[in-house]
Amino acid sequence: MNYKINEHRSSRVAGKVIATQLIFMALFICQNVNAQTEITLPKFEGETVVLRTLEATGYFDPTLSISDGGKQQFSMPLKKLKEVNEIPNALTLAIIINNLKKQGYKLISSHSGGLSGNNFTVASTYIFQKD
Repeated sequence: MNYKINEHRSSRVAGKVIATQLIFMALFICQNVNAQTEITLPKFEGETVVLRTLEATGYFDPTLSISDGGKQQFSMPLKKLKEVNEIPNALTLAIIINNLKKQGYKLISSHSGGLSGNNFTVASTYIFQKD
């Protein structure tokens, strides 16, 4: 009988530990999301802007780069390709796409491809054109 009582208590404790971990994880993600909302892009002048992302799990440094084919270029690091980083990386991409939209650019083409193996990599290209 005591065994079942202790088993019930340990499952309640485990549930509280998991709930606490989830709360801290959510706070950490929210903190990262808030930190990434302040991305300032240069004013692009070209007719076409190319945005490329390279997300990787291992050897490569994940990056996001933009060029208008002229003087204006922008580059920033992304987080390593892991499940926990999907939201922060997607948020970064959305902020930049919205910024380009505000500058009068419209997405006309996109393409993504991946390589698997020891260093899983996803490369994406987005082409924007001035409206």
